[in-house]
Amino acid sequence: MQIPISLPVLAGVCLTAELLCQQQPPAAPAPAPVKATVSGRVSLAEADRAAAKPLEVGEEAAKGCGEVDKRDPNLQFDAKGGLAHAVVTVSVRGQAVKPLEKPVQIDQRSCKFEPYVTVVPTGSTVEYMNSDKVNHNVNLNTAKNEAMNSTLTPGLTKTAKFEKADRMQATCSTHTWMRSWVVATDTNFYAVTGADGSFRIEGLPAGEHKLEVWYPGAQKLDATLKIDAEGKSAPLELELTFAAKKGRRDK
Repeated sequence: MQIPISLPVLAGVCLTAELLCQQQPPAAPAPAPVKATVSGRVSLAEADRAAAKPLEVGEEAAKGCGEVDKRDPNLQFDAKGGLAHAVVTVSVRGQAVKPLEKPVQIDQRSCKFEPYVTVVPTGSTVEYMNSDKVNHNVNLNTAKNEAMNSTLTPGLTKTAKFEKADRMQATCSTHTWMRSWVVATDTNFYAVTGADGSFRIEGLPAGEHKLEVWYPGAQKLDATLKIDAEGKSAPLELELTFAAKKGRRDK
């Protein structure tokens, strides 16, 4: 007497019958998430393209500084109005902010802060340095983070951690023409424009995101950034103005 064997049992033990032992092809892997690169240019409105006055650097105060750059870093643009040092940030909904693993360095060299504008994600640390042969001071004016007012002798460093989003100006009480900015932001997608106003931000997902442009003393600019499913977006041309803030270019 023959005992019937069901098809599922044969398939389970995978006997020699080809029909029963054929393996299903593996499922196709899910497509990798889009990581787009957005580029653009920030320009200064033509009405605001007045030549910046040179910094007031006293001969006595500059002793020991070496050759001091007397150009005002707060208003630098090229022949086409491309604005340097503008901060561009893109906020992506639902993405947690990751602090930087290492401190970002801001040096005091030839009695000048370098770089003039620094951007870090919240939770990150900035290290102030003094590469000069004279004493400097870091007087950090904050709204939401702990303020700082520290003297840095030659070779000394001082760190500051920024837990909250903030825009903070640092000055040197010893050399009053020295100033710089730190922007702590709640996103990992940001850039500071180059000498021609250009910027580039990588790793963005597809969708619509909030883009913001900030510059010391200018009107903040908000825009919607659209990235399609293939990771494409049009190059951005953005214009800033001081129109409503005349006389406040360093606030």
